[in-house]
Amino acid sequence: MKIRRWHLLAAGLGTGVAITALLTVPGIVERHTAARLDAAFRERVLPRVMEGNRGRAERAYAIFVEDVARTPDAAEEVRTRVIARQAAAPAERGGAAAQLAMGHILEWGFGRPADVAAACRWYRLAAEQGHAAAQAKLGLMYAQGAGVPQDDLEAARWYRAAAEQSNSLALFNLGVRYAEGLGVPRDEAEAAEWFRRAAEMGSAEAQLKLAHLLGLGLGVPRDPAEAAAWLRRAAEQALPEAQLLLGWRYANGEGVPRDDTQAALWIRRAASAGFADAQACLGALCAGGRLVPRDEAGAARWLRRAAEQGHAEAQCNLGLLYAEGRGVRVNSAEAARWLRRAAEQGQGQAQSYLGAMYAEGRGVPEDPAEAARWLRKAAEQGLADAQCNLGFLYAEGRGVPKDNAAAAQWYGRAAEQGFPPAVEALKRVPRAPEAPTTTNALR
Repeated sequence: MKIRRWHLLAAGLGTGVAITALLTVPGIVERHTAARLDAAFRERVLPRVMEGNRGRAERAYAIFVEDVARTPDAAEEVRTRVIARQAAAPAERGGAAAQLAMGHILEWGFGRPADVAAACRWYRLAAEQGHAAAQAKLGLMYAQGAGVPQDDLEAARWYRAAAEQSNSLALFNLGVRYAEGLGVPRDEAEAAEWFRRAAEMGSAEAQLKLAHLLGLGLGVPRDPAEAAAWLRRAAEQALPEAQLLLGWRYANGEGVPRDDTQAALWIRRAASAGFADAQACLGALCAGGRLVPRDEAGAARWLRRAAEQGHAEAQCNLGLLYAEGRGVRVNSAEAARWLRRAAEQGQGQAQSYLGAMYAEGRGVPEDPAEAARWLRKAAEQGLADAQCNLGFLYAEGRGVPKDNAAAAQWYGRAAEQGFPPAVEALKRVPRAPEAPTTTNALR
């Protein structure tokens, strides 16, 4: 006899809730096939759901779906790509663990449209029974305004309930709340205590936060050595941000002996993990020959990886390599393309260089007005070369009305920073004639 549903009984978990998977195409799977797939879902997917790790749960579910597609008795599913869908039938006394699992299933979808509001109702049922992971999850939903109205006070309340049960996610998030003053008074000392408890439980993110506070002496006495020790623990868990910061500590000898080899090793690990900040950093190091042998072609490769992730500094530096033909062939148009992407994000050096390219018609059509627009953006950020070049445009009346007073103002701002071309240019700006005094007028 053919059937069209699987019962994933949560009784084995002590939950009292049956998680049911219904096939949208009836009469496909024979009884023995249903039993085998039922066992596969229960053994492979459900434990990952219970862990609350979405990535692992979705990978397990994807493998399960592939198995369904290979099932001989499910040929119709292979053709129509029908995937099992989940529903819940709560018992009179539902168990918190199953309620949390049901929340995950509804939030993550597993082949069906997600229902975040319904997920939150399940999370609340479990949280109100004192389930720490559910309390932490409900706090997160309030913090994000997902499925419930955004509410920092409620987020902090649920995080605290879970943190008092030593839930590491809640310990970390409550620390963030105190560090930023979200739903609780800002208190860096209190933040450090919560971060430390989470860090001691192995939370890499908390270890990174605690290292930051220790490194700056915020809420705790400044201790570079302890900061470096926590960074190492986070870095050894493959947290790229910690790997990059640990690398810089080795480069500068902060809390650890200076060691260029260790510095390069940790920065390279972070870059290899795809962390754009580390890729941009490693690219700059390769270009300058610091910590690693000079390798301009390698610099271009690392900068491109970061630039393609939208990293403004990397986009600017990659543009400069194209402009100067370092590690790549000279290509002014490509230089302008990357500089524009960085400039549009507010990167001052890119704005200045792009402005100069418009002034000269290099890689872009010559356009003094566009040159003035970009140079002004950079000049207002305090870049001396942009201030000097903007002063030149005012002195010559290119792209802006000729205005010696404005030229002198911008030259002067650059000269105050000790920019030699501006110092010399300022001497050549004609001074406005002095207004005659009454005495001079009578002579």
